[in-house]
Amino acid sequence: WKAMPSITPMMSDMRRALSLMPRIADELFKIFRQADRCFIIELGDNNQLIPVVQKARRATPGGERFSRTIVRKCLETLESYLSEDASSDQAVGMAMSIAEFKIRSVMCVALATQNGQPLGVIQLDSQDRTKKFSQDDLKLLTCVAAQASISLENARLHETMMKQQKMEEENKAATKVQRGFLPQAFPLLPGYEFFAHYTAARTVGGDYYDFISLPDGRQAVLLGDVSGKGVPAALLMARLSGETRVSVLTQLYLPQAITHLNEQLMQANLEDRYVTLSAAFVDPKSHKVKLVSAGHLSPWVYRHAERRLDKIFEAEVGDFPIGWVPGHEYTAYDVDLGPGDSMFVYTDGIEDAQPASCERFGEERVAQTIRTALELGENLSTSEIGKRIIQAVQQHAGNHPQFDDIAFVCFGRLLSQESPTTLSNHG
Repeated sequence: WKAMPSITPMMSDMRRALSLMPRIADELFKIFRQADRCFIIELGDNNQLIPVVQKARRATPGGERFSRTIVRKCLETLESYLSEDASSDQAVGMAMSIAEFKIRSVMCVALATQNGQPLGVIQLDSQDRTKKFSQDDLKLLTCVAAQASISLENARLHETMMKQQKMEEENKAATKVQRGFLPQAFPLLPGYEFFAHYTAARTVGGDYYDFISLPDGRQAVLLGDVSGKGVPAALLMARLSGETRVSVLTQLYLPQAITHLNEQLMQANLEDRYVTLSAAFVDPKSHKVKLVSAGHLSPWVYRHAERRLDKIFEAEVGDFPIGWVPGHEYTAYDVDLGPGDSMFVYTDGIEDAQPASCERFGEERVAQTIRTALELGENLSTSEIGKRIIQAVQQHAGNHPQFDDIAFVCFGRLLSQESPTTLSNHG
């Protein structure tokens, strides 16, 4: 027992716990003179037994082999094991390692967290019939194992904390990079106003939107949803952002631009991934909108004069998602916008938003949010439409974790030639 203070200081620094295990083994040899071998074994991922320390008083070929039967039994029960003659112990049977190394006396004590999760074991054994371990020896080894458990648990917690910190830093960097792909300001299109909102379900997401000013004064407005979530979706979103900009700026007409985009992404071999996309070319002179819906949810249009909200497509328009069918030629549809009219489109994270009760926000709540405001006699601007819907979604979901990425874009004509808002809202 007097040797215990010499071990305790070594256990005080969690960052050095693993590197100090060999010294602990050395101390154990000093304390337990009858021990011929010492093993400190860590329980790794998938219940692997990882020998952290293997020490013997005398070098013996194959001396690194330990009794897995005893170790497993100790880990499963978290009970200490003591045998004065392991070769005749019916509880463990004649394990090969016991017979081969003529092991006589064995002690094995579990290393465990404070809440009873196994971390590993310390095992000592002797090959001399006259040198056996006693119950007092087992109690002493149990005390040593308790200190080693604390040190090993702290080391693991410290390692986990460092990994989490590194992951958080990498996630922050990834978020910053992805935000860079999104527009930093709304277009300055004469007579028009814009609104956008973006919130990823994870650190990075697969939803996408963009505003691209065309050389002839038209404005491209795009919103897409990449299949999947997390980093794979975010990488495809980055690819989509670049390919879409090239396609839109090199193709005069919207259908050809989306057809070209589909071919480019098909060539990228996306395997089972695809993109649903809503694309619009807005002409501020004619106030006509060319619209392509590539497997995406239908946009909505608010008619100011009639104080009415309508879905543009009540049924499937027939076009496939991007990256789904090679050689597919996309079709554009015309939508006229009168003074005060607005058009908005979103990804399915809006309709899929739900509280703990799992009741989806749904399409009907989208419509009801706007129709309720109209029934109250309110005049809704483009930005007001966007803010009301996003606020309604957030209130509906409450504090429940967001399941899917959310992207929302709204644009529309002003009632007068007042200056539109210029700063974008990413949520």
